[in-house]
Amino acid sequence: MARRNSMTNSQIKNNREVKLLNKLLPFSIQVCSFQGLGSKYNHNEDSIFAFHSNCLTDQGEFNFGIFIVADGMGGHESGEVASNMAVRLMAEQMLRHLYLPTLISEENNNRAPVQEVMEEAIKDINSIVFQKVPSGGTTLTTVVSFGNTLSIAHIGDTRAYMITNEGVIERLTEDQTLVQRLITVGQFTEEEARQYPQRNVLYNAIGQSEKVDPVVFIRRRPEKCSLLLCSDGLWDVIEDLRISEIVRQEEDLSSACRMLVQEALDNDGQDNISVILVRFESI
Repeated sequence: MARRNSMTNSQIKNNREVKLLNKLLPFSIQVCSFQGLGSKYNHNEDSIFAFHSNCLTDQGEFNFGIFIVADGMGGHESGEVASNMAVRLMAEQMLRHLYLPTLISEENNNRAPVQEVMEEAIKDINSIVFQKVPSGGTTLTTVVSFGNTLSIAHIGDTRAYMITNEGVIERLTEDQTLVQRLITVGQFTEEEARQYPQRNVLYNAIGQSEKVDPVVFIRRRPEKCSLLLCSDGLWDVIEDLRISEIVRQEEDLSSACRMLVQEALDNDGQDNISVILVRFESI
């Protein structure tokens, strides 16, 4: 009588789980955002927008993200009106001219150049805010993520950072402030700049003049890293290395965002704090 090879129910279950795990595709991007109210404010002048689309088909994976942070400034209610308007208009332009053409068309021929779209959007937004909110203005930092490419448009002193899994933190944007100019020419160190009373005076912002000169560029990212967008309410009171440490030590993005905001508040954070944290696991 031939001996039959048999498997227990436990072995069958384990075998199925292994086969299932081999077929699972990684979720490439995780996104979280959080805000905090600074001690000198009774209202929030920051505005943020975070959009992420993940499409998996037999043709591969299609990831697209739009991340925006704006820090308003001006008289009573003018700051929040300006930042709200700028974020909404920027998001609408990115969705209309970049996301939808890419999603609908199998080829990218119908999509305008990313840098051109972002630059024109900021100039249009500046004209609208300048006319409609004469007493207000706002910073604006936008990152469009597509594949392993980050397209960045920046004006003001809201920041974008890239943090590698090894803990290296790189500031992708340069503050458009008077004190940053002094740092660039070697008159101030970063530490000295923190004590400078006019360190937050901007020379470039949305709605402050009829024309603006945004910085727009494209940057490739590592396969695994984190992207952080934040207002000066965060970076002004927490050093870059500490920001990197918190992002890396917290596996849960929500916990990392909360910890960043809470530590800024604990460090006598007076300004409003806005954070968008994006974790890339693969291309």
